[in-house]
Amino acid sequence: MLRCTVQVYTLLTGPQQIRLLEVAYADHPKHFTCRPVPVPLDMMHLEHLAISYTWGDPSNYTTVIFADGTFMSITKSVTIILDTLYRKNSSIYIWINSLRINQSDNDEKFGQIRLMNEIYSTAQASCDLSGQANTG
Repeated sequence: MLRCTVQVYTLLTGPQQIRLLEVAYADHPKHFTCRPVPVPLDMMHLEHLAISYTWGDPSNYTTVIFADGTFMSITKSVTIILDTLYRKNSSIYIWINSLRINQSDNDEKFGQIRLMNEIYSTAQASCDLSGQANTG
């Protein structure tokens, strides 16, 4: 099971703010800590990776347990992405819509969708994994 030290969703304080996820890897792809990093897009200073992907089979989830006892289910697709990005003893900043947008808050979701063009254009790199085969 994956362990992260992060609240599931931090409050966004402005209409141009997004949540990046800092992923700090240890010595194995399944050993990492995460923390949310709220950042206003107009003041973006962190190099980050923006990822678009196929969500995959909704019945095939892994549970991420956060340090405060909360948890989040992530699809196998996200697990594969996190495994692929693994670099021993390093940290990266990523933006993945399923993890960084509160999918149960429609106001937030619609506001963040309007920012997606800026999110991808400010990224150091972006990946489109939507054509990947469903590993479901």
